[in-house]
Amino acid sequence: MSEHWSKRHEGGGRFAIWLIRTIALKCGRGAARACLLPITLYFYFRRPYERRVSYAFLERATGRPASAWQVLRHIHRFAGTILDRVFLLAERYARFDVRMHGHAAVDVQRVLHHALDAELCPHARETGGAHPGA
Repeated sequence: MSEHWSKRHEGGGRFAIWLIRTIALKCGRGAARACLLPITLYFYFRRPYERRVSYAFLERATGRPASAWQVLRHIHRFAGTILDRVFLLAERYARFDVRMHGHAAVDVQRVLHHALDAELCPHARETGGAHPGA
């Protein structure tokens, strides 16, 4: 587990990323979230590195060994977070209930673009979210 996660190749490849993005933006969040179960199972059964680091993280976080169910839930929630970023990068904020407390003067647009910078989705800024091979 010495390799850092940011140095690893994407799990599903460009086509899989393009497909889930297209489903999300054309069919909506509900349809895209339905795709998360097979994605979760793929990462659990076919990506041993991700499975191992999830077990290790959850053990450190909880102080006890993680169960398979906890790891599956962890992978699923991570996938859901990434899916939400598709909508945020496409500037589809309407379905998100974002409330600010305290520093109301924060420029939300600037913060979101910084948090979702091209480091997470290198092709999103260049292509407007389009599939890189399209």
